[in-house]
Amino acid sequence: MDTGEERQQLIPVPDGGYFLASISLFKRFTVILFLALLLIGTLLGRVITTSLEDNMINRSKQITAHFIADHVKQGFEPGELRTPKFGADYGRFAVRMNSLTIGSDVERIKVWNSRMQVVWSDRQELIGREFADNADLRRALAGEIVSKVKVPNKSENFFETGLGRVLELYIPIMRNGALDAIFEVYLNLDTLYEDINIQKNTVWLWVLIAAITIFSLLAGIVGSASRRIDTQTAEILRSEERIRDLINSVKEGIISLNKAGKVVLFNKAAEQMFGY
Repeated sequence: MDTGEERQQLIPVPDGGYFLASISLFKRFTVILFLALLLIGTLLGRVITTSLEDNMINRSKQITAHFIADHVKQGFEPGELRTPKFGADYGRFAVRMNSLTIGSDVERIKVWNSRMQVVWSDRQELIGREFADNADLRRALAGEIVSKVKVPNKSENFFETGLGRVLELYIPIMRNGALDAIFEVYLNLDTLYEDINIQKNTVWLWVLIAAITIFSLLAGIVGSASRRIDTQTAEILRSEERIRDLINSVKEGIISLNKAGKVVLFNKAAEQMFGY
């Protein structure tokens, strides 16, 4: 019998066709696809931009370290950087330090000897002091270029607290395989981060474009397939409805059973004939 269950699954439209209510499956697909692309795009963008930032900072570190080391070796004789510079020596040494072409982004310089003692600094108050708690300096004593993006906060950084974010570099000056001195410089990162942010914005733009393109393509393909399936299903249901109408219009009773003996078709005439 026609219980109307099939009709409850159909939505009439002006042209007489039907769309399946199950179209919500496509909506669920688009929501899941959007969330998946959002998650993947965010993770991918973070990985790329973090790697980009690290690479640009590391490149700046290497260029600055080698540039300063080369100029120091050219401007000072071996052994000149091993003893603290006081009095008149400080002034003469300051003139020579200022003559070094080490870049306008260098905010502050300290020179250390192998005893972790400040040999020279643009802050005269620090000269001659020792800072044995400086782990980065200890690594530099072993010949390693040490760098860190930071806001200066160590005990010897009292006079650098107003510099903001800097790239702190410990540059070992090596001569014939032996340590001559260590230059500690504070590199202003404003210009570098302007470039980094431009590159990051470019990456996020391409991630967004890629996500929109993938979403549009997949949603278009699935949406087209979903519409074809809905159209075909609606055609099948309309065909079944026409067959039911045809069978119900026959005045003779029609009953159909499957192999198990279960009634699968029962027209109106048979219903009147048997009373149910």
